[in-house]
Amino acid sequence: MSYIEYENLIVRAGNRESCLVAKVFAPEATAEGDYKCQVEIFGIKSGGNSRIFGADSMQAMGLAIRFVNTMILTSEEFQQGCIFVSAPHSEPEQVDKEYFLNSDPFPYSFH
Repeated sequence: MSYIEYENLIVRAGNRESCLVAKVFAPEATAEGDYKCQVEIFGIKSGGNSRIFGADSMQAMGLAIRFVNTMILTSEEFQQGCIFVSAPHSEPEQVDKEYFLNSDPFPYSFH
């Protein structure tokens, strides 16, 4: 199944470092005529699996991306300054709210 994934996010807590994995799967039609996107977020305490619904596929995808951003931005880990983005051959940088809301380049990859 196709999905988009947030890239290169890590969570640092003391001496520990782990990956923050966030995926939004392609919208699927439901029997009721609307659409849903499966969302997976792992690496933050408030993460897990969710389904986000919309009136059409574009709304479902847009709401799912907003949901992931909101879950990360309101997470304990983000509030404590523990979420970083890593890039090849450089030190990880702490991410701020703008990274998720106005990022260029787009911080997701398509699979």
